[in-house]
Amino acid sequence: MAGRIWTQSGVLLSGTGTGVRTVTGLPDKPRLVLFTTDLQTATGFGGTAHFGYGWGAEQDDGTVAQACFQASGADAVATWETRRTQQQLTTPRCIFVWDTPGAVHLLEASFVSCDANGFAINVVANNTNDQRIYWFALGGRSILNVKGGQMVMTASAAPVDQTDSSLTFEPDLLLFLFARRATDGSTTQIEHSFGMGGKGAATPPQWAIGMAANTGTTSLFASCRQQSDSIIVAPSPSSSVGAMECQVQLKNTASNGFTVTWVTKTATASALLSWLAIKGPLIKLAAVNKTTSAAPVDQDISAPGFVVRGVMLASFGALTSTSGVLDGRNSFGFSDGTNHGATWVWHTSGGTSVAKRSNIDTKAIRLATAPSTTDAEASVDLTAVVGGFRLTWSTNNAVANELLYTAIGETSTVPIFRGA
Repeated sequence: MAGRIWTQSGVLLSGTGTGVRTVTGLPDKPRLVLFTTDLQTATGFGGTAHFGYGWGAEQDDGTVAQACFQASGADAVATWETRRTQQQLTTPRCIFVWDTPGAVHLLEASFVSCDANGFAINVVANNTNDQRIYWFALGGRSILNVKGGQMVMTASAAPVDQTDSSLTFEPDLLLFLFARRATDGSTTQIEHSFGMGGKGAATPPQWAIGMAANTGTTSLFASCRQQSDSIIVAPSPSSSVGAMECQVQLKNTASNGFTVTWVTKTATASALLSWLAIKGPLIKLAAVNKTTSAAPVDQDISAPGFVVRGVMLASFGALTSTSGVLDGRNSFGFSDGTNHGATWVWHTSGGTSVAKRSNIDTKAIRLATAPSTTDAEASVDLTAVVGGFRLTWSTNNAVANELLYTAIGETSTVPIFRGA
């Protein structure tokens, strides 16, 4: 019998054509699957910045919820060519990556189903390369409710609160993504952010990471941001200091939904904030500074205080800051304690573009410097720390870069039966 809460991660190959791809061997039926890809066919570093992030889930009514965004940037060009995409409305997708330059769908897939011991996606566009898609599945008897949706940015001036009361439950975990798009599809410039929030009547735990890069021959700026007081932090692609274009904070959760505060917001009318709400697991969202000790070195995170079943990690590879940081870079990864997956993307600010990407299947986070220097990377051990988890840094520098994490664990509200 599968546990009350379980996670499992792995790598799904896109294949060289279109069609349904299935994953089996999970403990039982998942309710949520996260995806990330850098569009490479092998692990390691590569030219051209590609970063895809999305999710697919089975909602309480049996239907599928899915959303994604992508960022792409051409490498080694004087005229910058960058693009962003958000897909949820008319053509919902769980993973989507465009070519740069050009407007070619390099990889596009929709979420088909959560199955008895796995899940399925349908690859509807493919550039004939067998690309690596990392996935992180969440399931178990304690996943009580799942629902996805989108919030259309209010027209009122910021700061302003906006409430979604469409739920029939109070969420324990909320996932958010944003690419300053009012409709499905792609446009120029990289500008995205994704984040997570937890349960709370006032000031819930939350974190966010974001990245931007301009297009053209002038104002050649790229930047990134991350904060542990927000769910969205999208920097401006035309700002020399990574000024905030859109910041959203999770104000509270309630029995029928949640309220966000648009602290700063773009002039783009009706921009979409995609969200996914989950009730059931214990959740810990927090920020922690990476150890500065020489590798190999263990870093124990004991703050969760419960049995951790899975961890998600993100970082912009810099010291804690509420300001924009020049050079756009995002790292994201996850682990079930045995299997790992991580992606990294970079776009240098100024001059001829330096746009790079990387993926690794033995680590849950990789921090790097373009074009191909690994500054730090770590795997996750879920058994070494009682009420927490361990990061084992096999490569590490002496900079206390800020890490964002979401730990998922067993809930104490469901009785423990023999065999659980």
